Amino acid sequence: MSEKHIEDNITVKKVLKALSSQDFKNFGLHQIAYVKPIQNKTKQGFAIYSADGEKISVTDTLEKAAVIARQKNLEPMIVQ
Repeated sequence: MSEKHIEDNITVKKVLKALSSQDFKNFGLHQIAYVKPIQNKTKQGFAIYSADGEKISVTDTLEKAAVIARQKNLEPMIVQ
């Protein structure tokens, strides 16, 4: 590893340690939608959340969840 690479890693670590919990919530806020499988009493569905945890929508298929996310200019990411 070069000296420059080591210095860059140290700088990145310092910056990350200084971030607040709100800063972490804002990562991907305008780029990513999290799609999570959910189960209600009778059937399975998919909930779509913004990066800060706000529920955007609920739908019955993964395909529809991806469409909804993309309509909001967000990239869907599946989480468990």
